[in-house]
Amino acid sequence: MLEKAKFILETSTTFQEYDEEIVYKKVNRRGLWVPMNVVIRCWGFVAIVQKFRVKVVVTQEGNGAIEFLSVVPAWFTKQYRDIKMIQTSTGKGLRSSDDDETLKNAAISDIL
Repeated sequence: MLEKAKFILETSTTFQEYDEEIVYKKVNRRGLWVPMNVVIRCWGFVAIVQKFRVKVVVTQEGNGAIEFLSVVPAWFTKQYRDIKMIQTSTGKGLRSSDDDETLKNAAISDIL
């Protein structure tokens, strides 16, 4: 999944989710831990890579560096439009021989 996450972060030009929160926490300022309000930003990038829907989340505290937080593999959906979008998508990379079987299992598990 990390290879897919790297591909998404390198090629994506837009984000699909954004969250911003102010948290009161201790921050190291010149060797002293000072309590202060810090803005925490999170971005979510959603893409279909090799017939799998993948979500990558990155975060930033204050003006610090942007850091990788998590990658979520193809999660189940009950919406027909989302299943249809995955089935008809064309993504870069090699098509796996078991993609059709995976999509079939994902659709069946939503019904159960």
